[in-house]
Amino acid sequence: MDAINAHVQWKMRLEKYISGTSEEKLDPKVICLDNQCKLGKWIYGAADEHFHDDESLAELRAEHARFHIFAGRIVENVQAKNKEAAQELMEGDYKYTSRKVVFALTELSKHLQMSSK
Repeated sequence: MDAINAHVQWKMRLEKYISGTSEEKLDPKVICLDNQCKLGKWIYGAADEHFHDDESLAELRAEHARFHIFAGRIVENVQAKNKEAAQELMEGDYKYTSRKVVFALTELSKHLQMSSK
């Protein structure tokens, strides 16, 4: 749940950034890296050790990487003063990919619960 909550926080951060109400200085070159956030470090660390052969982890890794690419593009568009394109990404590719990340996290959580029984 912590991973899902942290992931959801990104949406709020990006919405504030698009609207101009954020005080954060976001760097798209860092945001596009999928191994720098808390979830990414878990995916490439403990999760990889525990779920390395699990198809759900492969799905999570791929969608999480796409999520970061779209988040970086949103920030790039805002910085280029193209808020319309940023908003389109938020409502399209970003939203779709975000849902897939949450779904993959949910699937891994189910696998974890089943293996601990």
